[in-house]
Amino acid sequence: NPILRSHFGSSFAVGSAPEGGASLRAMDEDVGDENYEIQAMQDRVLELEPVTMVECAELIKANVEQWGTTIRRKVPLCQAAEEARAHCEGNFTKAFQSHEDVESCKQFMDARENPFDKVEATMLLDLVPHTVEQARELLPALSSREEADLREVLKFIQERRSMGGNMPSAFG
Repeated sequence: NPILRSHFGSSFAVGSAPEGGASLRAMDEDVGDENYEIQAMQDRVLELEPVTMVECAELIKANVEQWGTTIRRKVPLCQAAEEARAHCEGNFTKAFQSHEDVESCKQFMDARENPFDKVEATMLLDLVPHTVEQARELLPALSSREEADLREVLKFIQERRSMGGNMPSAFG
């Protein structure tokens, strides 16, 4: 996935940011502890029983009002989910195997009040691909550059779906 690679590069440092949050782009910092945390979360995700994308969507929808995780806390969990998914031979359901991972991705579905950049847009569309319609609704609120990036990702995902790629059946 070239788009994900461009946004999940090795210099994209992630970790459990303190409440209120450090920068989402902590470039070139020592991320030893964060990498350990990501590995631990990957291991946990891979061990848990899978849920379907439909179940994930319903769970997120039912808890949008209840969950109040900060926009910072979602980053390491979504990173872990993405990397764990990469180890599961294209099985998208493997990325949504714990309450915490679903909770972290909830922020993307409720992003209307949180302007987000192309990194977050990419994670939104690749981790929660059934929200493409919601992503389209966000376009008017984005800057021209953000809108261009989001449209690029939308196009990529739609092309992958049209080719019958590894998209979950719940996508459409």
